[in-house]
Order: sequence, then structure tokens, then C-alpha cells
Amino acid sequence: ILYGYSTTGDQHTFAKVMDDVRIVRANGNNVMVIKQDRSAWSFGTNANGTQGIGVSPSGSMDPIYPHQIADQVKEVFPMGYIAFFLKENGTLWASGTNNYGQMGMASPTRSLSFIQIAENVTYMSAHNYNRHIVILQNEKYRMSGRNAFKELQQSTIQKFTSFFDFEMP
Repeated sequence: ILYGYSTTGDQHTFAKVMDDVRIVRANGNNVMVIKQDRSAWSFGTNANGTQGIGVSPSGSMDPIYPHQIADQVKEVFPMGYIAFFLKENGTLWASGTNNYGQMGMASPTRSLSFIQIAENVTYMSAHNYNRHIVILQNEKYRMSGRNAFKELQQSTIQKFTSFFDFEMP
């Protein structure tokens, strides 16, 4: 059982949100859940389209209550202004901002719906402030995103907008 806040006037209390929860990940104002049946759910604000509901966030960024985003999900990664999920079939999906190239593609700069960004992925990690992403794809580490402080590669390139092979030192 997952519990969250319920607001009544100026009172904040815990309230049941959903049953059969297997994994919960939260970051910023975004929460992602995998239930026992491997369905993935998301809720929180829709900042930059992180909820993947296909619409721009409202001015008040009203919370979107739990809604299903996918089936057969292995892992979820809410990362503030972008959200990822990895399906059991190895496909990686993302919704939200892409201004640093962290989706591994030059465009779009933002996606309001979840789009597939890679396949044959067995592992994924992202920087907390959405600047870059590391994936294990076809048994090779690959990276994309911001490189302003040479965190991905010793290069003058400020951002990588497609996945590139990375060799561990």
C-alpha cells in the first residue's frame, strides 16, 4: 500500500493512494510506481510534461493523480523535469524536457508524451538535475546529455544530443 498526503482545508493527513505497489521512486514533484502486475503509474505535477499525458502543464501545475503510463515495466526513473521508464523488453521511454540532449536525440526539445528513446537497454541512470543519462545498451555503456563540466567526456563539446559509446577509465 502506498500512502501520500490528502489535503482538507489547512489539514494535511496521510491517505491511501494505491494497493499492490512493488517499487516507488520519487524526485522533486514527481512520483512513479510499479505495481505487482508490472504496470507503471505516475503522479505529481506535470512540469515540462513529465506526466506524459500529452498536454502542456497548466500555469498552476496542478497535480495529476495516479494514472497508468505503461505495462510490463522493469524500472522507473522520475528525474524532476524528465521521467524515464525501462520496459522488460529493453525499450527505454522518456517524457519531459530534452534541452540538454538527455533523451539521446537532437529533437524534440520537450516531449509531452512518453516516447521510445532506445532499445536493447538493460540498465539506465540519470543525473538528478536532468543533465545527462547513462545506459547499458548491447553490453556497452552509452551516454548523452550535458557535458559542460566534462562529466561525460574530456571534450569541449557542451552537450551530446545522441548516445555515444563510453569507455570506463
